[in-house]
Amino acid sequence: MPHVTNAGAGLRFATLIENIGETRYDPLREVMVKMVAYSVWRDHPEATMIRAVLGFVILPTLDEYRRGKREQYEFLYAYDFRFSSSDAMENH
Repeated sequence: MPHVTNAGAGLRFATLIENIGETRYDPLREVMVKMVAYSVWRDHPEATMIRAVLGFVILPTLDEYRRGKREQYEFLYAYDFRFSSSDAMENH
């Protein structure tokens, strides 16, 4: 999972993810997701593959929750990216 250092960065990251999810041009969306995946991979260079899954959660209203309804997860997109140590060298 990507991590942020403060609430402001968290808000900016949430906005970025929302914008990625709303992007209708598939190649652009994939590049944007790959950039996020690459930043995560830099923190875990031993990983050879990162799967990025985008979706959203539908929360029940308070009344629905009291009646036993729980959150629902809606899948949007999934991407698999492969990285190697040569990727790190190319970007230094």
